[in-house]
Amino acid sequence: MFRDWFQGAGATGWPLVAMLVFFGAFVIVLAYVQFAMRDRKTLDEMAALPLTDDVPATPSDGGNGE
Repeated sequence: MFRDWFQGAGATGWPLVAMLVFFGAFVIVLAYVQFAMRDRKTLDEMAALPLTDDVPATPSDGGNGE
């Protein structure tokens, strides 16, 4: 059944390429998390990023455009 459908379709290689690219990106991210993030200092720095005050906050204009 699938053999007949795939014989008539011309671009069946692109979904396979897309799946391999996605799988490769997933493996790279997984390897980065497992091996590159083992340093506790780097992990603590990343965890504190949303809490750092490197850039001063600017007050908003209230949304009225004036």
